[in-house]
Amino acid sequence: MARGHEVTQGGGKRDYLPELDGLRALSVGFVLLFHASYGRLQGGFLGVDIFFVISGYLITRLMMLEHQATGRIDLREFYLRRVFRIIPPLLACLILAMLLWTGAPSDRLPVAVAVMAFFANFLPAEMLGSLGHTWSLAIEEQFYVVWPIVFILASKRGLRPAAIIATLVIASAIAIRFAMLAAGYPPVLLYTFTPARTDGLMLGCLLAISETALSARAPQRLLRPLAWACFVAIVMTLFVGSRDFMQEVAPSFTLFALLAAILIFTIPRLADGDPLRRAFANPIARYVGRRSYGLYLYHYPIFHAAEAYRQPGNLTNYLLVVAIEVSLSLIVTELSWRFVEQPMLRVKKRYSWRRMQTAASASSAT
Repeated sequence: MARGHEVTQGGGKRDYLPELDGLRALSVGFVLLFHASYGRLQGGFLGVDIFFVISGYLITRLMMLEHQATGRIDLREFYLRRVFRIIPPLLACLILAMLLWTGAPSDRLPVAVAVMAFFANFLPAEMLGSLGHTWSLAIEEQFYVVWPIVFILASKRGLRPAAIIATLVIASAIAIRFAMLAAGYPPVLLYTFTPARTDGLMLGCLLAISETALSARAPQRLLRPLAWACFVAIVMTLFVGSRDFMQEVAPSFTLFALLAAILIFTIPRLADGDPLRRAFANPIARYVGRRSYGLYLYHYPIFHAAEAYRQPGNLTNYLLVVAIEVSLSLIVTELSWRFVEQPMLRVKKRYSWRRMQTAASASSAT
């Protein structure tokens, strides 16, 4: 979940888009509502798909900007940035989950290995226990390993080959879901099987690749109604979305991801005073969005451990347990942000600066 990005707008570029932090806040809010409602708000699980699109968009956009600025993409630097950003909070989450572990003791080691090696999406949910949410992180990391290499090779002759590959991967994900449904595989496998879930990530990649062309051709007068229509449609899925329907209708994940991609494109291009743009760029949304990775990681072990204290049918108990779950999740997230994530990001910046200085010295010496 990269941060720091630019977007072309009105002939200029902005280094930071607060609206995307707002979209992250919406994503993690969906996930929290899904788990806090004990699955009753079924559409909440689609918050992960918004994360996928944002990740694909930002990673591809950052690689394009790096290539424009330096003439190359430093794979070593790319992977080190991912390590500094992703591993420390994940390790902290793993420690928390192991402290709160309620599953079989014999599952601890294989689950820990699967989580840290990023293949948790291939383990059964009941085995993952309080780390069941790490399936999505595994898919993202598998994407991070493969896509930069593919993008570098494909874009040697321009962006068109990379766009074609992204389009083919999106189509293949839909086809794989069709085939799995026809073969009688459990619908839940469609949700966690990497080849069937790459469409959201690749839609984000395709948006980054085609953004300049879209900006030049998109009628300005259509951006506002399009953004509002997509936002309303996404929010409606929280209340009327059916997990069974989404898993059993092959193109459904792709269509939802397309709504998210349209939001990513349109919201930063709305007028400064537009209520939707202001909502996504407000300080609270940005605060939550910047911490969305940690909040996503830490909330699930806490929610999972709190299941023992739930009393079905008792509204007072429900409200109290949810309030404690959310409060603890926010506290742990903030502690992680201050004492785990921020220090590691500072180390990452110092390392990147030293590499830039070394590269500059080498260039001046030749």
